[in-house]
Amino acid sequence: MKERNPVSANGLFCGIPAACICLEILLGLLRGDGTFYLFYPVLFALSAGLMAAGILASFHFRIRSILLNVFLFAGGIFFSAEYLIRNIYTTYLTPRYLLSGAGNAAAGYTQEVLRSIVFGLPKVLLFLIPFFMALFKGFLEGKRRKRRISRKRVGISRRAVLRNTVIAAAGFLICLLSSLAASHGRYSAVYGAQFDYNQATSLFGLLTSTRLSIQYTVFGNPHVTFSTLKEPETAGEPSVSSEKEEGKTQPGLILPDYHPFPFGKVPGSGELDLGSVKEEQLLEEVMETGETDSAEEEKDSPVKEPDSGTPVPEDEEGEMAEEPADAAQTDGQAEETPEEEKPPVYAPHQMEDALTKAENTGSASVDQLTAYIRTLPPSSENEYTGIFKGKNLILICAESYCDAFISEELTPTLWRLSRNGFCFREYYQPEWGGSTTTGEASFLLGLAPQDGDRTMLESKDNNLYFTMGNQLQRLGYSSIAFHGGEDTFYHRDETHENLGYNQFMANRSGIKEVCGGTYPRDTVAFSKTMDLFLDHRPFSVYYMTISGHAPYKKDYAYTQDYYERVNAAVGDTYAEKTKYYICYQMELEEAMKIMVEKLEKAGIADETVIAMVGDHYPYGLGRGEAWGNDRDYINDLIKGDDTVPYEQDRNGLIIWSGCLENEYADLPREITEPVFSLDVLPTLSNLFGLPYDSRFFAGRDVFSEAEPLVFWNNLSWVTSYGKYDARHGIFTPGEKMPENEDEKAYRARIDETVRNRILMSRSIVENDYYGILFGPDTVTQAGDLLWQETAQ
Repeated sequence: MKERNPVSANGLFCGIPAACICLEILLGLLRGDGTFYLFYPVLFALSAGLMAAGILASFHFRIRSILLNVFLFAGGIFFSAEYLIRNIYTTYLTPRYLLSGAGNAAAGYTQEVLRSIVFGLPKVLLFLIPFFMALFKGFLEGKRRKRRISRKRVGISRRAVLRNTVIAAAGFLICLLSSLAASHGRYSAVYGAQFDYNQATSLFGLLTSTRLSIQYTVFGNPHVTFSTLKEPETAGEPSVSSEKEEGKTQPGLILPDYHPFPFGKVPGSGELDLGSVKEEQLLEEVMETGETDSAEEEKDSPVKEPDSGTPVPEDEEGEMAEEPADAAQTDGQAEETPEEEKPPVYAPHQMEDALTKAENTGSASVDQLTAYIRTLPPSSENEYTGIFKGKNLILICAESYCDAFISEELTPTLWRLSRNGFCFREYYQPEWGGSTTTGEASFLLGLAPQDGDRTMLESKDNNLYFTMGNQLQRLGYSSIAFHGGEDTFYHRDETHENLGYNQFMANRSGIKEVCGGTYPRDTVAFSKTMDLFLDHRPFSVYYMTISGHAPYKKDYAYTQDYYERVNAAVGDTYAEKTKYYICYQMELEEAMKIMVEKLEKAGIADETVIAMVGDHYPYGLGRGEAWGNDRDYINDLIKGDDTVPYEQDRNGLIIWSGCLENEYADLPREITEPVFSLDVLPTLSNLFGLPYDSRFFAGRDVFSEAEPLVFWNNLSWVTSYGKYDARHGIFTPGEKMPENEDEKAYRARIDETVRNRILMSRSIVENDYYGILFGPDTVTQAGDLLWQETAQ
C-alpha cells in the first residue's frame, strides 16, 4: 500500500509557493501608501517557494515536517515584524538593522511598539495563517491514520530526487529570469547600483530585498558603476558678482528692497520693525518717491567716456560740451576720476592635492569614485564666502520638526530666526529610510544615507573630515554634543564624538547631572547646558532635541502647557491631534527663545550662528496603530498631499546670526530655489570660509552657481525646472526647460545625476574615502578646561 504522511511532497510543491505569494501580497496590501506592486513580488515569491519546496522535499518526512513549520513560522514573524516596523517608522529595515538599531529603538519606545502589536494583532496574525494551516493539516493527517514506519527506509528514490531537483531548478530559473527583467527594466537602478532596501521591498518583495541585501553585503554589488553622462558646470545663470554688476538678482535670491519679509530690526528694539511692513507698501513707496539704487542711477545717467578717461556731460542737444579750464578743480579740491569696478574673481572650492592621493590606489571602487569626482566641476567661492568666519556655531536637529504651522503670533522666535536669517522658501528634509539617524547623517555628513543606521554606524571609525564639528575642531573650537534621550539610542555613544565633538552628553553620560533629571525637556536642556559653553569661545555645539517625538497626546505635559495658546492662535485651522503636535513643537519654540536670550545677554548673538533642521517629517501624525491615529493628520498639517515625497517632506531650515540683522542686513537672503538637507554642510562650510572641495559632497552650496537638485533614495527629485515622483512615475515640468535641452534629455540627465550622487555617498562611506585623502583623524582635544569641568 502506498505510504502517506502528514507532509507530502506534492503538498510542499503547492503549499510553500502559495504561502510565499500570500505573505508578499499581504505585505503589499497592508503597506497603505497608495502603491501596490504585484508582478515582481509574485514572481520572486514563486521562485523562492519552489526552491524551498524542492530542498525540503529531499528530507525524511518527519524532518521535513519540522523544517516546514519552522520555515512558515519564521517567515510569518519576519513579515509581521517588517509590517510593524514600517507602521511605526514608515520604512522597511534590513535584517541587520532589525537586530541592532531597531532593537535599540524598540527598547526606547516600548509603549509605541506594544500599542502597534496590540492594535495590529489581527493583521499580524494574517501573516501566520500559512503556519497555522500547516499545523492544522498535519494534525488532521496524523489523526486520520497512524502508520507503521519501516526502519529500513532511510532515503528517497532516484525518481523523487530527480523530481525535487527539477522543481528547485524551475524555481531558480524563474528567479534568474525575473532578476534579468528587474535589472534591465524601469526599476533597474533600485535592483542594482542604487539598491535601497525600503524601496526594493516595495517593488520586488521582502524576500527579494532581503536576498539582495545579504548578497550585496557579503559579495559586493556588481552593478555599481558611475554614469559617464556629463553634469552641467553651472546652473546656467550668472554668478552673484556678475549679477550685481548688471543690476540683477542672484538666482534664487531676492534683494531686501523687494523682500516679502523685509529684514529690519526685531520687535522691541525701539526702532522701525520692517517685518510688519507689507511688500505692497514698500513697492508703492518706491514708485512714489522714484528712489533707486545709486548704481542704477549711475548706469542710466547720460555720461560718455572720452579717450582721456574723464567723464564729460552731454549738453541738451546731445553734443559734447566744452570742458572749462578749471573743470578739474572744485572748491580747491581735486576731483578723483572714478575707475570702472571689476567683478571679483572667486577661487574654486577644490582640493587637488588631496584628490591625487586617491588615484591608482589598486582598489577598483576607490579609483572609480575618484574618476567620477574628477568629472565634476567645482563650485566657486562667492559673495557669501566667509561672512561667518570665526563665529560660534550651534547646530540643532529638531525632532519631527515641520515649519508649516509657525507664525509671528504663535512662534515669534522661530518666525524671527527663519525670516531674519537666511529664508529658505523651498526646503526639503527627505525621508531617507531610517527615521532620525538618517536625518542626522544627511545634514551632518552632506551625503545621502543608506539603509537605516548603516551610514552613520559604518562611518563611526572613518575620518569624517568635512563635518562642521571636525572642521571647527581642527581650528581649536570647543565642542560638545547634547541629547535628552538615551546615549545608546541609534548607537550615538559610538558615533557622535567622531562627528567632531569631544564629548557626547546624554542620559547615562552626564545629562542627568547637569539638567537635574533624565529625559529633560528641551527648555530645561537648553537652559542648563548653555551655561557650560558660553564662556568657552569659539564653540561648536550640537543639539538633538527630544520634545517633538510622537505620540501626540491630549494629556501629555506639552499639550497641557501650551494648548490654550495654540488653540487661540490657530482656532479651527487644524484638527485636535494636529494641535497636540503643535503643542509639542511649542516646547521647541520656548527652548529657542531661551537660547537667543542667553546669547543676547552674553553679548555674542552677532558672533554666533544657529543652524536648525528637522530630522524627518512628523510621521507620528500618520494613520496607524502605533501612534493611535484613526486617520492621516499629516495632510492636515501641511495642507497638501503627503503621498508624494516633495509635499510630505517640505520642511524648514534655519540659518541665523545676529549679524544678519545688523552688519549684513542688506545682503539678499531669501532663497527661492529648491534646497535640501545635503546642502546644509557645503553651505555652512562656505559661510564659515572653511577650505573644502565641493565635489566631495552630494549637495551644493546654495549661494554658488551649482545647479539646484533635491533627491530621494527612491530616485524621486526636484529641480528648478520640474519634479519627478519615482514612486508613481510622474514628472511635473516647470514653466520652462534649460536652454538647449528638451524634456526627455533633461529627465535622463537628472536621473543619472541622482543615481551618481547616491552611489557616490555610499562609496565615500564604505571606502573611508576621506581617510584615504587626509589620513586618520588625530584631533580629539580642543585644549580648554570645558571638558574637565563637564566630566566633573
